Amino acid sequence: MNKKLLALACLFGFVPFVNVSAADMSVDSSAVYAAEGQYAAPVISLESGTYRPNTIVEITAPEDGIVAYRFVSDKSTPSPFAAADWIDTGASTFNYTLFESGTLEAKTIGDNGTESEVVSAIYTVEDNSKWAAPTYSVENYGSYPEGTEITITAPEGAYVAYIMDVSTGGGGGFLPADNAAYAGFDFIKTDENSFTFKLEGTSYLTVYSYGEGRSDSDRVFATFYMSVPKKTLDVPTFSPESGNKFTGTDGEVTITSPEGSVVQYMVINNDNLDAYSPSVTAKTNVATITLSSEEGKSYEVRAWSINSTDSEYESVSEMATALYTFETVSVEEISAEFGGNAEFFTMDGVRVNEKTLAPGIYVVVKDGKSSKILVK
Repeated sequence: MNKKLLALACLFGFVPFVNVSAADMSVDSSAVYAAEGQYAAPVISLESGTYRPNTIVEITAPEDGIVAYRFVSDKSTPSPFAAADWIDTGASTFNYTLFESGTLEAKTIGDNGTESEVVSAIYTVEDNSKWAAPTYSVENYGSYPEGTEITITAPEGAYVAYIMDVSTGGGGGFLPADNAAYAGFDFIKTDENSFTFKLEGTSYLTVYSYGEGRSDSDRVFATFYMSVPKKTLDVPTFSPESGNKFTGTDGEVTITSPEGSVVQYMVINNDNLDAYSPSVTAKTNVATITLSSEEGKSYEVRAWSINSTDSEYESVSEMATALYTFETVSVEEISAEFGGNAEFFTMDGVRVNEKTLAPGIYVVVKDGKSSKILVK
């Protein structure tokens, strides 16, 4: 029986009752079709795993097919397979040389243009002739609080060597950036698998792994910045203090922030929330605002200190709030407070008797001084 027909029959579940010889049973798998009109996938000689550099991987397609492949390095980002191109080798057998970690994919291309399914293998390439470089317990070039413990760890079986420069004044960093420039530097060999230090300033390190049986790893440079906590910026103060009750028609409030900052504030009319005002930033650390009883009887004032000059302090303080209200007075309260020496006038300047005042706003003049009152 024809070998290809036998293979196809078996593939689709048909087992023919025929007499075959031992020679007939040695079916060439490279000639087996995966499905009607489709070639079988190629065979990759090495399964996924870890290998030395320059390891040869043999890719073999069926004898009448051609190998196509693509290799995507682990360094490809962010979507490596979207950009990797297939390479048509033009041969049924191809040897690929591993030189970096990544994924090898292969497929068979038939003479009729059909393609097989894609097969793949994932390889990690390690140079066992020298040690891998140490790793850090925190992210390189990160910023961390004073006293943060940072651990440098070499691969299992190796030790950490390092040199370190610590800057507490914003300079530093004398360590060279390339391996060839380290001839004049004395590395400290810890003879330990890991080394831990506490951050006392911005620290510049260069480290490598060393040990028996392999050569030293590449030097790895790192910088760990020490973050300095900002001083707290005091909140603004109010005068009069929160809770004050005004008895006139207007109330004046002074907001003061620390020297070197400016005041930012917002006024909320609790009787008319639609009149919610946007925040205002003053030009100095003192701002004076006037509240009107004609627009509302209850106000909330919110304020912040804004720092734009001193880098030691936070850029903005927490919010401070103050609540102010207006009180109306009765005719009896007016008489008791001002007595008989006061004169009362309407807003138009007409003098009136305090004992017959109707609800409204009046001007009171006493001892040469005038003020507004709101009568209920």
